[in-house]
Amino acid sequence: MPILLHDPILAWGAEHSGDPAVRVGDRTLSYGELLERSEQTARALAARELGPGSLVAVCLPPGVDLIVALLGVLRSGAAYLPLDPSDPPARRTTAASELGAAALIGHEDLGLPALTPATFAAETGAEPVRLTDPDALAYVITTSGTTGRPKGVMVPHRCAVALFDAMGDHVEAGPGDVWLSMTSPAFDISVFELFWTLGRGVLVDLADTSPAALFSTPLAREDHDITHFQATPTLLSGLLMDAATRRGIACLRHLTSTGEALPLTLARELRDLVPGRLLNAYGPTEATIWATVDRIDRPVEPPVTIGRPLRGQRVHVLDPSGAPVGDGEEGELAIGGSGVTLGYLGQPELTADRFVADPWSEDPAARLYRTGDLGHVLADGRVVCRGRTDRQIKLRGHRIELDEVEHALLALPDVDAGAVVVVGDEDSRRIVAAAVGPGHGADVRRRLAEVLPPPAVPSEVRLVADLPRSSSGKVDRRALSSTW
Repeated sequence: MPILLHDPILAWGAEHSGDPAVRVGDRTLSYGELLERSEQTARALAARELGPGSLVAVCLPPGVDLIVALLGVLRSGAAYLPLDPSDPPARRTTAASELGAAALIGHEDLGLPALTPATFAAETGAEPVRLTDPDALAYVITTSGTTGRPKGVMVPHRCAVALFDAMGDHVEAGPGDVWLSMTSPAFDISVFELFWTLGRGVLVDLADTSPAALFSTPLAREDHDITHFQATPTLLSGLLMDAATRRGIACLRHLTSTGEALPLTLARELRDLVPGRLLNAYGPTEATIWATVDRIDRPVEPPVTIGRPLRGQRVHVLDPSGAPVGDGEEGELAIGGSGVTLGYLGQPELTADRFVADPWSEDPAARLYRTGDLGHVLADGRVVCRGRTDRQIKLRGHRIELDEVEHALLALPDVDAGAVVVVGDEDSRRIVAAAVGPGHGADVRRRLAEVLPPPAVPSEVRLVADLPRSSSGKVDRRALSSTW
């Protein structure tokens, strides 16, 4: 098995330098060009003493430069911190600062030494350090935090390599296949669709991910050659509403639904539509992208499960004390095995709370990740996931801590009190907020959009005289929800 996340790409590219690697519209980058440009990037970083132990932020829109930058950082021996260009500048600046990024590859001012793709092309740089340690950090993915601070999940090379190896049991792809990538690199599933693919000779087609371009993706072309695709159920539902993209999905050889719960009706519709393999994959960032996978075959009967653990991973169902529940009983899902990451960068107390000792492992250093997801195991070994133990939600594939949204609301100087709730049914869920204070709800929402990522910004903010409260004086969130 390879040692480093990017080893298979380097090996494949060395033998197939003329093959197409990345496509953006009508532009195609060969493996040879990808390796040459990423080596230039690695040398430029090494010349600035950025290598093993360094964290380099990358904030670029989808495109060739993005792939080159990510691969170049890995080849330098450093780890990358992907930042979503659609997030508010203040949020990106905070994440880069609090997580200790040493430099930025991008075009914005985030208070860091900034490098651009043009910089790398103009110089040869120094010889980068070649990593040989599988425990070295490969990338850091930020997730929503309850206190308003970003949580940076530290993923070492060995975890990504193990995940890639295990997913080979479930995903068949190779030369001649084309994988459509519509995922921001700030989300961990992008690691699979950008790096697992390129290590196997798959052509990666990078699509415009802006909402305006949703129905003009390559899937909408009558002559499209897309064979593989992964997306959230929310995105898939939207794509199915357009006749052209629906026809494109109906030609896929492989489709993975991931990022949020897959509704039964959508599972049945996709199974009837897609001629190839259909997977439902589950896993938190803290366990390296995915921990379980279910292959959805006909007939699609309830419940839709998240499947069985991947090779090298284990799923336990625990009670509040950390002991296993009885057969078929519900409890908190905890993940152990090869995918469990290093924890949260710079937050040892939070790491100790969520990453606990694994009593089922022979390795005394092994840890379980307590997911906060509720579920149970069926008699056939498949796992059913049924909600959360806390106020974390998944909305259109985005993992959002409602406490973080509420923290941002209460941090506004003219908000005396406030609460955030989720309203609507499965297909129309949205975040809303109520605030006590002067001014206008639209102005409060605008200021929240300056500090929160777009999916976490409440769709509506109402100013109220007071919040409904229970007899104990706590905010009655159920009563508040009923007012929408």
